[in-house]
Amino acid sequence: MSNTVVLDYDPSTSTSPQVLHRVNAGESATLAATDDGPDWTGVGDTSSPYLVSAAPSSSGNYCGGTIDSTTSDVPSSTPDGVFDCERYGNATWEFAVDSGQEVEVRLYLGNQFSGTSTPGDRQYNVSIEGTQVLSNYDPVADVGHANGTMQSFTVGDDGDGNVTVTFATGAVESPQVNAIEIVEAEGAN
Repeated sequence: MSNTVVLDYDPSTSTSPQVLHRVNAGESATLAATDDGPDWTGVGDTSSPYLVSAAPSSSGNYCGGTIDSTTSDVPSSTPDGVFDCERYGNATWEFAVDSGQEVEVRLYLGNQFSGTSTPGDRQYNVSIEGTQVLSNYDPVADVGHANGTMQSFTVGDDGDGNVTVTFATGAVESPQVNAIEIVEAEGAN
């Protein structure tokens, strides 16, 4: 005689939020997801549907450094490859979401340029949906040079069906980003 246990799985009660968008901002290589979410879409030049504007004279990609480690804020499912290259310069990104939807915007940041390797060398601003969320952010002062981190912000769409993320020059040097991820906010359905 054996005991049989039947487990019912209801996907609507899943505790993992749904990933809506992932972009590997610094290079054209698309990285395979290591979880059940979408791949990290690569961006070659300005070919991304998400990159709606970039300052042409001060924007580009940099792949000449390395990221030695990441902070505990970076989810374990994040491929190391998102930190291989960075996109620098003033830029605006837009991600389609349901009108009025609340999402978590995850910014993957890691200074790898040797010319900005000490605190105070790079300070930039980031706004999401028109609200500044990082003011004169200095990645080296925050986590050190050649270290990757993830900054997370929960925001609601302003009703236009897009979440807009803007990187702008702050006190010194160009802004930089390695990857962006848009995730359904916890508890949202």
